[in-house]
Amino acid sequence: ASNQRHANHGSMVASLLLMLAISVHSILAGVAIGIETNVQSITSTAVAILAHKSFEGFALGSSMVGANMPTKLYVALGIIFGFATPGGAIIGMVIDSELDEDSAIVAIVQAMVAGTFLYISIVEIGLKELSLSSSHHDHGVILGPKQIQLEYRKLLSFATGFMLMSFLAIFV
Repeated sequence: ASNQRHANHGSMVASLLLMLAISVHSILAGVAIGIETNVQSITSTAVAILAHKSFEGFALGSSMVGANMPTKLYVALGIIFGFATPGGAIIGMVIDSELDEDSAIVAIVQAMVAGTFLYISIVEIGLKELSLSSSHHDHGVILGPKQIQLEYRKLLSFATGFMLMSFLAIFV
């Protein structure tokens, strides 16, 4: 029972850290929308945010379910996650009203959004998924051919997704 409580505590901390990272990213993404003045830029930024927001929500929800969080905390964190991007957009509009149109702040915010996206996707989600096989190996568990094949599929999917998003960034 003590080991289960310790595992749940670790999962709870990991979920809260993931929530913090995703929320900071969502606020910055909202700021990126709020500081844009060109309709085409707003549209492409909003589409990019919507394209990955559902995956972030799924990752966060899966993490919270795995942590056996109380329902009230689960709902509260979901509400915070839901309002982070619109709140960031409001902050961005306030910032935009105070800045010149060609300010370097726009580029800095966009770079921060991209950086937090890469951090979350690679460190918080990707590496944890890809490191499952090494944790099995560290505990003396020998993976069978199907598990090894699954690990290679995960790695291939991760690399393919990264390349497709990089290719898409050229045209957006």
